[in-house]
Amino acid sequence: MHIPAHARAAIRSVLPMAPTSRQVAAPDCCLCDQPFDGRAAVPLGPTPTTGLLGCRDRLTRLVKRARRLRDSALVQEADLAHVQSAAWTAARLRHLAPLEHVRRAAEAVTGLAEDDDVEPLEVAWLLVSLESASTWTAEDAPRPPFEPADEEFREAGFRLSLEMIAAREAVARRLVYHLINEAALPEPESCAEMECPEPCSGRHDSEHIDCGPDAVFEDLARRGIEPERPDDLPPPRRRLPVEEEPLTGFDGDPGELVDGYGEVPTYFGLDHEHSEVLVDAAAVGLVADAWRDGPLDAIHAEP
Repeated sequence: MHIPAHARAAIRSVLPMAPTSRQVAAPDCCLCDQPFDGRAAVPLGPTPTTGLLGCRDRLTRLVKRARRLRDSALVQEADLAHVQSAAWTAARLRHLAPLEHVRRAAEAVTGLAEDDDVEPLEVAWLLVSLESASTWTAEDAPRPPFEPADEEFREAGFRLSLEMIAAREAVARRLVYHLINEAALPEPESCAEMECPEPCSGRHDSEHIDCGPDAVFEDLARRGIEPERPDDLPPPRRRLPVEEEPLTGFDGDPGELVDGYGEVPTYFGLDHEHSEVLVDAAAVGLVADAWRDGPLDAIHAEP
């Protein structure tokens, strides 16, 4: 007789903890404690030839009961999954709508931060209220009951995060330049050069200040903060415009050129004597040289 896997636990649960001598010797069934008297005896293990024996009738009833219990459990699990799925669908819809609303609000704040007609103080309050709305929305986010997580749900949160980053950046830039311009002293003498209108107060707002690549490190050093920098590396080569770049060749020993530039890969832990490593590093350098401080970078900087 074949005993299905889902019924084995139910059968083991009714086996006697202390079987009688007749059950061990196999004259009696270990399930109903009645003599077999010619009835089929089914071995219950641990091997087909050892262990207790049970009659087919009692085993059949136990298998049927185990099947009913299994089916009932499956139905309950299906009902529970259906209820959880319906609850998640409703909670998901309730949360996706606020996520989209806050994302659109962040997009609007970004646009207003770049609008000179909006006062800086109003921009600051807009960011404060936006941060509050984002925090409330994030705290109310439900957790999906199933794995893997809902991709649309995660993507909506990711889009909101990107829009919040853009809003914070725009507001920070606006407020920083507003603070610098408000702290600047009036310069009436430059009004004539700039052809300012008559009611000009002499304060000329700045919209872009280029401090160079080292100013921030110098400012931090004056405050006792010195982040590590690769000062021993040669500075990046800044490409000149095509009409200004000199057309000169290298007249020295090529070995000296290789030895000099070999220090750079060595600093980054690259073996400059390994040809494949140098090819990979050269590919990265060519991409950086073409996109940064070159014609493409100048094209992107044009209004």
